[in-house]
Order: sequence, then C-alpha cells, then structure tokens
Amino acid sequence: MFGISDAFSYPALNSLTPILLNEDQLQRGNSFIQMTTQISPIFGPALGGTLIALLGREFLQ
Repeated sequence: MFGISDAFSYPALNSLTPILLNEDQLQRGNSFIQMTTQISPIFGPALGGTLIALLGREFLQ
C-alpha cells in the first residue's frame, strides 16, 4: 500500500508546486520540498521517540 501511495503522491506534489507558487518563488519552493523530503525520515522518528520518552506511552492512546 505504501508503494502505491508513493506512486501517486510524489508526481502529484511535483505537479502542484508550479500551480501553487509564483515563478519567482519556484526555485525556493522546490528546494524546500526536496529538503523536507530528505530530512523527514531522520527527524520524524527521532521526534516521535523523544515525545514517547518524555510523555510516556499514554500519550499515544
């Protein structure tokens, strides 16, 4: 299921960027999207683990 959702989400994201941003903002917008795509697999689990460690498992329920 993850592979199927990836097959649709990344092309949709890339095609929406020029629609949502002005031409002078396009380079910065693309770089921001690429940066967050690369950083989120690192910082997401680290942030989640920190929240669980600080707030406990009851936070998840």
